[in-house]
Amino acid sequence: MSQKDQRMINSKKWSSAIIKRNTAHLKDIIKKYGRPSSKFVGLAGESAAWLIAQHSDYDVKFQERCLKSL
Repeated sequence: MSQKDQRMINSKKWSSAIIKRNTAHLKDIIKKYGRPSSKFVGLAGESAAWLIAQHSDYDVKFQERCLKSL
């Protein structure tokens, strides 16, 4: 998810569909397993989850929940 997100960001071609799909997937992961911490998904996985949350500007409440869980 984060690789596709970064390719989109670097290309300067924003796709709200990609952002919304990644956000929905991250929400599902958090609901099922809790916050993806480095202990369980490694530092790269934790960083990827945070990156996706940062780009979820259309869902500020979700961003705030992610920020509080750090």
